[in-house]
Amino acid sequence: MATKYATLAEASEAAQRLEFKTQPEYKKGYKQDPKLPANPNQLYAGDWDDWYSFLGTEHPGEKYATVAEASEAAQRLGFEIRDEYNKGYKKDLKLPAAPDKHYAEDWADWPNFLRNERPREKYVTLAEASEVAQRLGFKTRTEYHEGYQKDPKLPSNPQRSYAGEWDDWYSFLGVERPERYAALAEASEAAQRLGFKTQQEYYEDYQKDPKLPGSPNDFYAEDWSSWYNFLGTGRPDGKYATLAEASEAAQRLGFKTSTEYFKGYKQDPKLPRHPPSTSMPKIGMIGTATLALSAPLRGTRRSPRRPKPLNAWG
Repeated sequence: MATKYATLAEASEAAQRLEFKTQPEYKKGYKQDPKLPANPNQLYAGDWDDWYSFLGTEHPGEKYATVAEASEAAQRLGFEIRDEYNKGYKKDLKLPAAPDKHYAEDWADWPNFLRNERPREKYVTLAEASEVAQRLGFKTRTEYHEGYQKDPKLPSNPQRSYAGEWDDWYSFLGVERPERYAALAEASEAAQRLGFKTQQEYYEDYQKDPKLPGSPNDFYAEDWSSWYNFLGTGRPDGKYATLAEASEAAQRLGFKTSTEYFKGYKQDPKLPRHPPSTSMPKIGMIGTATLALSAPLRGTRRSPRRPKPLNAWG
């Protein structure tokens, strides 16, 4: 199992050395360097910005500021359906490739965006939508997203449409929640048997054991201490003992984003190269008490996770 680059900055530098200019080029050629991951946007999710930044290519010109402007432009080009838009949106450089994501907060649906038909009414309650989704036989979130249009009343994002009632995809699709190790100690022992030495290695291969959760730091939040303890690896010597100390040092050096941090952390030898994501402040939040919390879909416990105190470095 090839060890991947520990930080986004290192992987980005390697990708740029190989002169990849687009995501498809990266996908075709990343194996030239065995330390490059197939999906850097997932592996370095906490630090990821976009492919332009990762590959060091020029960011495209500004996109339309509002969904209304983009919608008007798309209609002028005569797009009637989503496939037509996907094939032809580059005719107008201000149109984004994925307007549903680019304008997520104001997005309704594709018919509304292209104004080619009246938006269909969706199921009013989560229970109704759940019943239909189960009748259609969807067993996973991927299957749902691929087939929900079989019923025009099913929303593309039920977790957003029914946010007040939403629990998780297992409940929505009526499938059994996968069994996980009951205790942190059991999961830790299993992870160490598989030989994982870093958080990245765990994320890439934890599915070799179906009882291991995708994010053990969330699943066993009440008992979690650090990735070092979980994987049975040694904590780096000579580093700041607490998040508060490291955060103060990072602020003194003027870092504002994780990218700046990764480029300049060596100015202080006590700053770790890759602080565990459960303790590192989010991008743009260095200097606040907000911690990077993830919300995985796979097997998380029902109880919400409380942020760790600032002295819980690791």
